[in-house]
Amino acid sequence: MRIAKESIFSEMNNVGVFTILDPFFADKFGFTQTEVQDLLQYFNLEQQSENIKDWYDGYQFGNTTQIYNPWSIMNYVSRNSEGFKTYWVNTGTDSLIKKEILKPDIDDTYTTLERLVAGETICKLITEDFIFSDFDTQRELFWTLLLFSGYLTATKEIRRNEYELRVPNYEVKTVFQDIVVNWLQHDLRIKKELVYLTAQHLVNNRLADFEKGFRKIIGDTFSYFDTKGIPENVYQAYVLGLLAVIGDDYVIKSNRESGEGRYDILLMPHDKTQYGAVIEIKQLPRKKKETKAALTKRINKALTKALGQIEEKEYYKQLEANKISKIIKLPIVFVGKKAYVLTVE
Repeated sequence: MRIAKESIFSEMNNVGVFTILDPFFADKFGFTQTEVQDLLQYFNLEQQSENIKDWYDGYQFGNTTQIYNPWSIMNYVSRNSEGFKTYWVNTGTDSLIKKEILKPDIDDTYTTLERLVAGETICKLITEDFIFSDFDTQRELFWTLLLFSGYLTATKEIRRNEYELRVPNYEVKTVFQDIVVNWLQHDLRIKKELVYLTAQHLVNNRLADFEKGFRKIIGDTFSYFDTKGIPENVYQAYVLGLLAVIGDDYVIKSNRESGEGRYDILLMPHDKTQYGAVIEIKQLPRKKKETKAALTKRINKALTKALGQIEEKEYYKQLEANKISKIIKLPIVFVGKKAYVLTVE
């Protein structure tokens, strides 16, 4: 079976962008859950159904959910021995997206992208009728472009022309993770080699070395910002961005249910002989005139509590269900611009 490289997703505008938000023809923009199940059964790939769902599902058109990217599904089925890849976002049709992202960050675009990487939803006004020259004067159209290009999906209408948006799947999330890494490297001058080495320390259970590298990266990054008032999920977004460099070897998930609750970050290795990891992130406020001993006591208490939460809520169950036997349970506590890790190996 041969399909054109310009997928249905790339041709949305040709059939009228209103169909992205309205129910008409909603199940015609991609493969439905039933169609994908039939396809996987035919090619004897049912055992990969959950991973395929994480990578290529997640789109919603109108009221129709669980729509898969057809270009990515067909590529994976025909090339499954190569593993999971970002087939669709590497088709070379995203030059305008990258151009808009690389514009000066005068409206907190990067902060919003970090929230999306962390698994959050955002609310934005969506303009259905626009021309590309409007992008020069109307920066907010960037989110409309991301939606109509398939980089985001709309989950519900909040009010007239305002929609709740999210990243549909892991394939698209890798794009935003790479953006965060490039931002760290080029705008904040954080060396990619340091980011990669630090991530490797983590996934090889060298937690003391991970803490050293992680502290330097976070310290250098946050030195540009006033961390007062930063919510916990922003720290989570930074960690997700840093881990993007190992995205080829791991499925990186956030804010998903596992066991009896929702973990912050989970690393699922494609190679089941490698370490998987569950990360729980906590934030402590600074106290005026607090002694170093008192602060250390609070940090240790928070680290112990976070580890206990991982154990009590069994956040690692999803790893066990995927036959990952080596599991790192890692609590991280942030105090302002400094990070602390429980380094028991």
